[in-house]
Amino acid sequence: MDFFTNPLNFFIMGKIVQGILGGFIGKVGTVVGSVRDGKAYMRSVGYRNTKTATEGQLNQRRKFGVLKRLISPLTPAFAIGFRNLCSGSKPQNVAFGLLYSSGVVGDAPNFEIDYSKLSVSEGSLIAFNGLQVSAVSRTIKAVWSYNSDVDGLDPDDQVYMVVLLPEVDLVYIIGGDVVRSNGSISYTVHEMLPAQKAHVYLFMAAVSNTKVSKSFHFEVNL
Repeated sequence: MDFFTNPLNFFIMGKIVQGILGGFIGKVGTVVGSVRDGKAYMRSVGYRNTKTATEGQLNQRRKFGVLKRLISPLTPAFAIGFRNLCSGSKPQNVAFGLLYSSGVVGDAPNFEIDYSKLSVSEGSLIAFNGLQVSAVSRTIKAVWSYNSDVDGLDPDDQVYMVVLLPEVDLVYIIGGDVVRSNGSISYTVHEMLPAQKAHVYLFMAAVSNTKVSKSFHFEVNL
């Protein structure tokens, strides 16, 4: 346990957390220190901008907001699907970069997501053969064929399905316990939700190495 007494009421600016040569937490002069994911970071103190934002700046913020609302709940899927693209970046930041230039459509301020441009996984793993997706009685089901005679295909590669329901702002991430050799994966949407269009994404992730496949997008009506 860390104890500290301050009988003379000194103003505490920053706290050294890893010895005199390590990082610190807090503000020292015009420098702010922090530790994130075990790594020490320093930055200059920001300043408050009192200028009125231009219309272009406001539109950029709106575009950022649209992307953030989409990306945040998908982070667990990105952590798997983009695990080979991160290189120190967070997976949601990789997704943001991929979507920002082409995934947002419409005229300001009415920006929308082009869900056909959304990718939840990028990689070279050979994935589904004959993939088909359907929705019957609110059950979304994906089926594919598995040929054990094809070299290099691991029957235990994990299968993931992401279901987006934009009308009600819901995201479902299914998988981990379904593998390539199962040949199918499904999810039943709750009957209390209204009939609507669902965007479905599927990809595979190897268990014997870090390989992942690209994701495949489908639209179905519930």
